[in-house]
Order: sequence, then structure tokens, then C-alpha cells
Amino acid sequence: MRARRLTSLSPVEGVNVTPMIDVIMCLIIFFLIVGKLAHDRALGLRLPETRIGQGDSARADVVISIIPAREGQPGAAPWSSALVPGSSPAPPQPPAPAPAPAQEAPLFARVLVQDLVVADPASLESAIRSALGTRAPGAAVVHVRADRDVPFGLVDPVLKACRTLGISSVLLVTERRS
Repeated sequence: MRARRLTSLSPVEGVNVTPMIDVIMCLIIFFLIVGKLAHDRALGLRLPETRIGQGDSARADVVISIIPAREGQPGAAPWSSALVPGSSPAPPQPPAPAPAPAQEAPLFARVLVQDLVVADPASLESAIRSALGTRAPGAAVVHVRADRDVPFGLVDPVLKACRTLGISSVLLVTERRS
């Protein structure tokens, strides 16, 4: 008979690392979720709330954020449909009454395409096109994340630019209120 040699296990060989891997995976998921929430809060973006509608799990190819701003703030630019190339001019207005009303203040916003600030409405289409990369515009999914205080006049140029590029799936992102 052969004599067996008894070997003692070193402390490292006896450690079960499966629970440690489980904890690390939970931490990774936690920090991914917290990072997304912190990113939205850092932008100062408050999404509109809704009770209706369906959740959509479509992965966004391009995310466009629209944040209201005041004139003079960094990244703030005047936005309106009239400034977007290829958009139709505003319909003619009826003649003004005798005392001319005061001019409406221009709408200012910070518009980000994939977290890059778009300087003005004229460069919006090229910013979206470069964010799409090689993906075909017809198959792309665009998420528009507009602040709840943003008037539609600031969202309209983004929708028109997407339509001009041939993007057929544009989703307006909201928060579900319970």
C-alpha cells in the first residue's frame, strides 16, 4: 500500500469567493442606478409626471435633454422653430391693435444631445446625425427628456429636426406618478 501524504490546505485555498462576488455585483448595480439618478439631478432636469401611458423598455440610440435656462447662463441659447433650418415660417399674424403689445421674451434653453451642449438650433440636426453614427435614422430610437417647465416652443425644434432626419421613433420621457 502506498502511504498517503496528508496535506493541509492553505487558508487561501479554503475561501469561498462566491458570496463576495454576489456582494460586488449588487454594489455595481446599486452604483449604476444611483449614478443615473445623480446625473438627472445634476442636470436640474425634472421630468413631467403622468399616471397614464405604458412603460417602454426601448433602448435609446440618442438621448436629447432640454433644460430651461435664463439669458446669460452658460450653454443657454435662444430656441424657437423659426431658427431651425428647413422649418416652415410662422403663420401670418393678424394686425396688432392700436397700442402694440410688448414683444414676447425669447425662449432660452440648454439642449444636450448625448450630454454634449448644442450651441444653437441651426446645429441641432448635425449634432443628432453625429450622435447616430452609422445607425440608420429610420431604425433609431430617440428619447427626448424635457423639463416639466419647458414650453412646447422649445421641444418643437427638436421634433422637427428628428423628422427632417427621417427618425420615426421619438419618445417623450416622463416619470410615472403613483
